Amino acid sequence: MRIAVLTLIRASLIAALCVHDVAWAFTGPYHSKLTKHDETAQQRNDAARLWEQAIAAKGGRERLHAVRNMVISTRGEYNSRLLKRNQIRREELLVFPNKYWFWDDYRPDVFGLRVSMYNYDSNMKYVISEGEPNQTPEPIAKGKRNKALRNDQLSFLLETQWLKPILIKASTATIGLQRRVDIVETTIEGERVDFAFDQSTHLPVSVSYYDIVNGKPYINVQSFSDYTEVDGVQLPRIIKFGDGSKYQASFQINVEYNETIFINPPRIDAGPQAWRLKGI
Repeated sequence: MRIAVLTLIRASLIAALCVHDVAWAFTGPYHSKLTKHDETAQQRNDAARLWEQAIAAKGGRERLHAVRNMVISTRGEYNSRLLKRNQIRREELLVFPNKYWFWDDYRPDVFGLRVSMYNYDSNMKYVISEGEPNQTPEPIAKGKRNKALRNDQLSFLLETQWLKPILIKASTATIGLQRRVDIVETTIEGERVDFAFDQSTHLPVSVSYYDIVNGKPYINVQSFSDYTEVDGVQLPRIIKFGDGSKYQASFQINVEYNETIFINPPRIDAGPQAWRLKGI
């Protein structure tokens, strides 16, 4: 009888341990996964809420998605390699999603004057300068793409009908003189891009582009201020870069432009307005 009782007790203990092990194996990882999933979902929801506030502040998704092209005219200063303050004038024409033309005047710096074009519809490009004004278009190397065409859409429009970041998560941070901002972390084309939004206006304060340069991580930060309305879209008149350079900017949206500049280079003496249609 005593042996039977001991056998019964041992069997009960083994059964209890087995049930405990099964319960732990089921509930432990399952609840942990649920918690992590819920946290990730909440982060995405927070990011989506902040993103929609920013889209509305910029002018609304309908206006942003109606932008077909954009001209950005900037003047600014930068430090040369000899630590001298030099001036630059730039004129950019972006025709979404695949055409980019820009006129850079660094004179009297060694960089001089350059006019460049990238046409990803025809897969052709050109670069001309005062020293080489007669360069002809040539094919764009496979896999090469000028990121300015993408980044200008993100920096100034947040999203377009051709480009929309994937929202990852949201957080808050303090920048400058105790200025609280909302941060929305995103990815675009596999690269991380962080947007910092003013908590009052919901307009972009800065955008941080994460990249790998020569095998090392690099963050290109652009900061924005002094917003004004252009055709219903809020755009900054002051742009600052992480290297200390500062630019005054003006914008034009959905312009009539000279399509031939995306085929052949203009004459150097046509100047920064070479993108304009004659008579306009």
